[in-house]
Amino acid sequence: MSRALIRRAAGIAALGLGVSALSTSGIWAQGPQEESPVAQLFEASQQTEGQTESESVPEDIPVLPQTTVTAPAFPREPLTPDIVLSAGRTANPLRNTGSAVTIITEQQLNATGAKTLDQALRTTVPGLNIASSGGPGQPAGIFTRGTNSPHTKVLIDGIQLNDPTSPNRAFDPSKLMVDNIERIEIIRGPQSTVYGSDAIGGVINIVTKRGNGPPKLTTSAYGGSFGTYSQSASVSGGDDKFYYSVGGAWFKTDGISAAAVGTERDGFENGNLDGRLGWLITPDLDLDFVWRYTESDVDFDDFVFNPGTGNFALADAARNLDNQNFAMRVQTLYRQLDGDLEHRVGFNFNKVKRDDPAAAFSPTFFDGESRKFDYQATVRLLDEDWLTSRITGGVEYYAEETAQQGLGFASQFARSGFVEDHIGVMESLFVTAGYRHDDYSRSGAADTYKVSSRYLLNDQGTSLHGSIGTGFRAPALAELALGFGVNPNLRPERSTGFDVGAEQRFADDRLILDATYFQNDLTDLIVFDNATFTLQNVSQARIQGVELTSTMLLTEKLTLTSSYTHQQPEDLSTGGPLLRRPRDMVQVRLSQMLMEDRVNVGLGMRYMGTAFDFGDTGIVPLDDYFLLDASGWYQIQDNIRLFARLDNITDEDYREVFGYGVPGIAAYAGATIEFGPRGN
Repeated sequence: MSRALIRRAAGIAALGLGVSALSTSGIWAQGPQEESPVAQLFEASQQTEGQTESESVPEDIPVLPQTTVTAPAFPREPLTPDIVLSAGRTANPLRNTGSAVTIITEQQLNATGAKTLDQALRTTVPGLNIASSGGPGQPAGIFTRGTNSPHTKVLIDGIQLNDPTSPNRAFDPSKLMVDNIERIEIIRGPQSTVYGSDAIGGVINIVTKRGNGPPKLTTSAYGGSFGTYSQSASVSGGDDKFYYSVGGAWFKTDGISAAAVGTERDGFENGNLDGRLGWLITPDLDLDFVWRYTESDVDFDDFVFNPGTGNFALADAARNLDNQNFAMRVQTLYRQLDGDLEHRVGFNFNKVKRDDPAAAFSPTFFDGESRKFDYQATVRLLDEDWLTSRITGGVEYYAEETAQQGLGFASQFARSGFVEDHIGVMESLFVTAGYRHDDYSRSGAADTYKVSSRYLLNDQGTSLHGSIGTGFRAPALAELALGFGVNPNLRPERSTGFDVGAEQRFADDRLILDATYFQNDLTDLIVFDNATFTLQNVSQARIQGVELTSTMLLTEKLTLTSSYTHQQPEDLSTGGPLLRRPRDMVQVRLSQMLMEDRVNVGLGMRYMGTAFDFGDTGIVPLDDYFLLDASGWYQIQDNIRLFARLDNITDEDYREVFGYGVPGIAAYAGATIEFGPRGN
């Protein structure tokens, strides 16, 4: 049998596997580890600061025809800047991806001095805003392209982190430290075809470090305003058989008063241990294991509504919440037919425990966990000069459960199947099309689809990109079985969204401009119904807007990145605005390398336009605000780096959530020391 026939037979098997998933429990994995093309690295908007252009080839040297070099993808080999893991079921070149994607690299995290996920997301991502109920460690919501906070799915190495114990399965980014993280990928728009429930507004996938090269020990410490102190350490390395990266971090701050009217400080303490281990058993068989344990303790202020005055009042300034989270994933990848056929089997586990001992009218503990078992097959059907096709199919089984004091125990499960095809035509048109079926034991079935494409118009750096798809959020257990206003008959929330845009690159990618229009229509949104005193699927919303981004290499050492988002988030059921979503958001960052790349200085500006929130007299406006920050580092020796950060330089007084305070001007500084060879 010819190799081409074998490919097609395997592809038919993969398609059948995806279809059979519609009635069979099964398993999934976080994206294939396919042998992805690695061409010369281009200067994209996510380029690491200080990276220079490749030297030109002298005219007297013969130029060979361009070839495609392939290499095994992450985690077998380290990631390259031109690859995105999260936009589809397979690793793909970023330049061929039709979805709206932003990548935050480890170098960018170091340059901005971000220590938690909410800090990292605040500074660089168009179409996304964070609303925090106070200072460090206080609950924060993620609003991606104007959708609700539980409409953004957050994963770490493919492990779902959305909290099964929360009222709506939303994820709180304020307590996840970004130490020992390789990159953060943010995909905007409905992504349920790839990631299932909760991916209505987008997906945030955090990728932890894979060790590479000789052993290296890295240790870091810093401190500053509000009694803040942090320290971390990690050890990593790898060879052609094993890789490892193990680390730990501890963070403590006295904080500020969470309530804007408060005077006492609400402290925050957080510790985490994490790691990634890999065994390359044979050239065709891999085993990868990742885990992360986090324990945090945060003080917060509790408010009550006084019907007599119509105002909110501070009820308890001494509340305390203890959070524990353990997440892990183990997966194996097996290749056949010279890598043209891949099988992936994986298992995820995420356990959450929250204790609120001072609670007066609510449960004092919330325990929950989620588990996922998945299988995925990827086959390269076509690999011709003018046409390529790579199809992926798989099944998964997901289960979650929660227990609350006084309310008992509840659980639900889902069976899912999916199929997705990546098509390339003449190396200029790239299309990804997929379909997924999910069936939840309590709320029923949901079918979703997604099509994305990018068309390279010419060799002058012009491309058109767009996507259309559907998303859904299955009701959380707190909405179906445990909690206030539960309704066992709730249906999934649903959405249909699209975006379309154009990108233009100038002067060998020294200037990159992109403009994207997006729209997302949401139906069957779950809200509390005052007439029945229960949760009901009665709300609808529409969010539409424009994202403009630019990356400009002003000189070989000076980079300017900026983004502007205008959005109109409207509650169609009431005619009013959706809360805590600014209509206008501007982000600008200037980065300068100095002293032969031993010094980096960055200046950032963030503007958030007027938003609305629920306040004393109903819906009230939150004033617009302008924030300025600065950061920098100095490599004083090959293994010693000093760094500093200055936040809210103008000491702006603003609000992200009504009634809750924000930090004023703050300064932090520290040092990182490496033992062992640098750069791995």
